[in-house]
Formats: sequence, C-alpha cells, structure tokens
Amino acid sequence: MSTKSASSSTAGSAPAHTQAPSGGLAAPRVIQTRNAEDPALRTWIVLARAYHTIVRAVSRDVSRHRLTLGQFAVMEALYHKGALPLGRVGSLLLVTAGNITYVVDQLERRGLVRRERRHGDRRVVYAALTAKGRAFIDEIFPAHARYIAELFDTLPPDEQNQLRCLLKKLGFAVAELEGEGKAD
Repeated sequence: MSTKSASSSTAGSAPAHTQAPSGGLAAPRVIQTRNAEDPALRTWIVLARAYHTIVRAVSRDVSRHRLTLGQFAVMEALYHKGALPLGRVGSLLLVTAGNITYVVDQLERRGLVRRERRHGDRRVVYAALTAKGRAFIDEIFPAHARYIAELFDTLPPDEQNQLRCLLKKLGFAVAELEGEGKAD
C-alpha cells in the first residue's frame, strides 16, 4: 500500500505519512513545501547535486578514451561479469533495451564488443568483450578506478561505507514503497 500523499493540506505544506513501529501508518508529518527546510527535501537536493557533479566528472574521465559513460558502463559490466544477455546488461545499468542496443552497436563498430548467441537458447543475444575490447578495458580500468577513489577520498573509508549503506537502505525502502522490488 502506498503511503504517498495526494495533495497538500494547507498552503505551503503537505502531509507525509510515516510508518508506525507497529507496521501501520503513523500520523502524517507536515512537510514545509514553500522552502527546502524539510530534512528530506534538503537531502534530496544535496543528493541530486552531488550525483550530477560526480557523473559530470566521471563522464569527462571516460571521454578521454573516446567513450560515453554508457559505453564505458557496458564495457565495465562485461569486464567484471563476462558475457551477458543484452537484457541483463540493461537491467544492471538501469537503461532501456533500445539504449543498450544502440550502445552495443557503437561498441561493436569499434571492434570492442561482439554479439553472440548460445546453443541452449538462440533467442537470447549476449554481449561479450572482444580480445581488442578486453585489452582496451584492461589498459584503462585501473586508472579509472583510481580516479573514482580520488573523487571519494574526501570521505574516509568508514564514511564511504556508511554512505553506501545509507544509500542502499534508502534505495531499498523507496523501491519497496513504489512496488518495484529490490533496488541495487
């Protein structure tokens, strides 16, 4: 059952139901919507800004290798997990099947990825790194991993772990609330 509020109860505020310890709905919490002083709204703004800043930095890093972030993400998934069905690649990267097809087309044209079918089920199309693709990602991934570590060096390892756990907890809770099942 969704606990989302349909509309605001008074000008500039809206009730937000919270989960009671017994599992039922607690009394609604009034959210100030005229400004971003509510902790949830402030957290959302900070999270969104941090995400976009980090994505821009990572995109610039992978663009040095003439890759888009999507292309790099596909290659990285195949590098760490081996050949995967295209649908699985899409679900891992949270992108549409059409976008995965386009990205794999681009990587295939560069000779970095190939499509293959398995004897067990010829309907399923897999993506796999070519020898050239494996050599390429072998060469660029270590520096990329160091760059990501540098971006997060402002937080000591215990704070990085705490942030990861909090974000995972939030993602699971939102996925459950939205009826989407498990979040990564």
